[in-house]
Amino acid sequence: MADDPTAEEADQERPLPDVLWEFASPWLGDIEKATLREAQAGMDLATMVWNAVVLEQIKGTSEAMRALREHALTMPPPGSHEMLEYIDVYRQRKLSKYADDLRVIREHEVVKAEGGALRLTLEYGRLKE
Repeated sequence: MADDPTAEEADQERPLPDVLWEFASPWLGDIEKATLREAQAGMDLATMVWNAVVLEQIKGTSEAMRALREHALTMPPPGSHEMLEYIDVYRQRKLSKYADDLRVIREHEVVKAEGGALRLTLEYGRLKE
C-alpha cells in the first residue's frame, strides 16, 4: 500500500527517547539493570556522539567528533581507551542503524520515575542544512 511508511520513516516516527535507549544499549546493556548514574553517563556519551554524527551528516564536518575524541584522550588510561572504543561503537551504530534519523538532541535528562524505572526526557529538533 502506498500509504504504508517505509522502515526508515517508521523508525523516525518512533519517539526519540525509545530510539536513544536502544542506541545506547552497548554501554547500558539491559536498561532495567542499569543504575541511575550508569544511565546518565551512558546517555551523556550517546547523545554527544549522536549529535556529532548528525553534524557530520548534515554539515559535512567532523569537528565535533574530533573534539569528542580529543576530550576522551585527556582521561587517564584505561578510561580513555574504553571511552574511545564506545565513541567508535556509537559512531558506527549511528551510521549503520540510525543514519536516516537526523534529529539533534538539545537537552536530555535521565531520572528515576515512580517504581524505580529509569525515564529519559529530551528536547530535540532538526538542524537547518
